[in-house]
Amino acid sequence: MMIERANIEDAKEILDLQKLAYQSEAEIYNDYTIPPLTQTLEEMEPHGQARGPQKPYPPTPRLRWVIRR
Repeated sequence: MMIERANIEDAKEILDLQKLAYQSEAEIYNDYTIPPLTQTLEEMEPHGQARGPQKPYPPTPRLRWVIRR
C-alpha cells in the first residue's frame, strides 16, 4: 500500500467518494443541493484549466493524499 499525492487522474474517484460521503448529511437535512453533492469535475479543476496527466493535481483542504494498493 502506498500513500501519495492525489493527481488529476484521481479526480473522478475523489468526486464519487465525496458524493457518497455527503449522502447521509443530505438525508439528515433533506437537502440534496449542498455543494459537495452538486460539485462537478470542472469545478474541481483549478481555474477551469485542464492539466496534463503527469502534473500533480493541486491538493484541496479536504484531500491531499490518495492511498493506493
